[in-house]
Order: sequence, then structure tokens, then C-alpha cells
Amino acid sequence: MTTLLTILFIPIMLGTFVSLVFLIWGIVSPGKLGATLHRPVTRKLAAGTFGTMFAVLFIVSSALASALPDSSAKTTVSVAHKTVVVPRKVAVAKPQPTTPISNPTPQPKPVPQATPTAPKITGYGATLSDWNSAHIADSRFAANSSYNPTPGLGSGNANDEYYTVSSSGGRITTYSMRFASGTDISSAKSLALQEFPSDTTILWAQANTSDSTNACYQMEVHSATLASLLSTNGNVAVEFGSAGDSYNSSNVTNALFSLFDAPTAADASGC
Repeated sequence: MTTLLTILFIPIMLGTFVSLVFLIWGIVSPGKLGATLHRPVTRKLAAGTFGTMFAVLFIVSSALASALPDSSAKTTVSVAHKTVVVPRKVAVAKPQPTTPISNPTPQPKPVPQATPTAPKITGYGATLSDWNSAHIADSRFAANSSYNPTPGLGSGNANDEYYTVSSSGGRITTYSMRFASGTDISSAKSLALQEFPSDTTILWAQANTSDSTNACYQMEVHSATLASLLSTNGNVAVEFGSAGDSYNSSNVTNALFSLFDAPTAADASGC
């Protein structure tokens, strides 16, 4: 459409211009042509032609102006001698994806674990301070050697329930224990087991009378607690006797506790 209007615009504009020239020339120029143009009919024809051509020129110019693209909305690009109208694109910002913010679940605070403590024992394997807190020291003898003096127990001044007490590595590992007169071996064994932690078991027990002049009753016990506390295998030997280095199962007077390891009866030594 724009091309057609452009083609029409040029000859109409030339025709209008020529009509205007002839009209002016007939008015101001003398001669044969001027005489002819001075005629009223001729002047009216020239004026009408000029007016018509001018009106057509105006209409074509307006149509051509409206057909031209709006330079504010479109961009003209010349490609290979051809005019191409390219609409302008308005850039639209794409919405950016949002990452949901997650609130971390509060973690419970760790509860401090109490450091395990060694079981408190006051008998065999006890620390010296725990032993002393549970026994009465006999000041008549060397410090930390004799405890619980008991009138009628033993003979004379030798009436301490515990004597020849000694320690190793800060724990009680050797001592002797006195029993009241008339204590049999069954009762003596029960009293001896009360000296050990509750997990103590008897590995073996037997009377040893191989030497008639030096007889005794021997018992080997085991305790995992003592193994941990004393850094040993947990075996402890207990040797029961009667007066005069003899053994009378009906009247056991003493017991010796020591760290002697005899897993079986065959491993036992002499009394």
C-alpha cells in the first residue's frame, strides 16, 4: 500500500506544479499563449485543474503519512535494498526462582555423661583410705597394720580381727583375719567371701593335708571387679588354718588373703 501511494504521489505532485505554472504564466505573460490563458473559460479550467490536482495531492500525502510506520514503536532495517519493518520487543524480566528458607530443627543439647567411678569397696582390694574408714586401727602396732581389736578374740594382746595388713599400688592386697573360737570351715568360708566384691566366685576349694605338720584348707576365688582394680587376672587365694599350723575343720581360727594365682587345685602350693 505504501509503495502504491508513493508511485501516485510523484506524478500528481508534478501535475499540480505544471497546472500552477500555466495558471501564473497566463496571468502575467503576454503573447498568444497569454491571450489564450486570459480567456475566462481557460482560466477557470486551469484553476479547476490546479485545485483538483492540489486536493488529490493533499489526500495522497495524508494517506501516505498515515501508512508510514511509527518510528517510536518500530525500527526500520534495510536489508538487500528492501525496507523491512521490525517491531520493537520489550524485554520482560523473568521472575527469579526463590529458594525456600528452611528452619533447621533444633537439636537437643548432649547430656554430659558422668565418668564411671570405681566401685567403693572396704574389704579386699580397697584403697587404704576406704579401708581405714571402715576399720578401727590398733595404735599398739605399726600404722596401717592391725585393725579392730576385740577382747576375747585370740590370746593376750593378739586380739585384732585383722593383722599383718599390707597394700600394693595403694590398695589392700594382703592380710590375715581372725575368727572366734569354734568357727567351722563352712562359716569361715562365708565370712571370708564377705571380704570380696559381690561378683566373686569360688574357683576351687580343698583341704591340703599332704604335710601332716603343716595342714590347711585352701580356696581360690575370682572377681572381675578386682581384676580391673588391681590390674590382675582377678584371682585371689585364701588359706584357712587352726592353732599351731594345723587344720581343724570344726575350729578354724584364721585365714590368710593373698594375690596368689592358682587357677586349679593342681596349681596350689603347700600350706
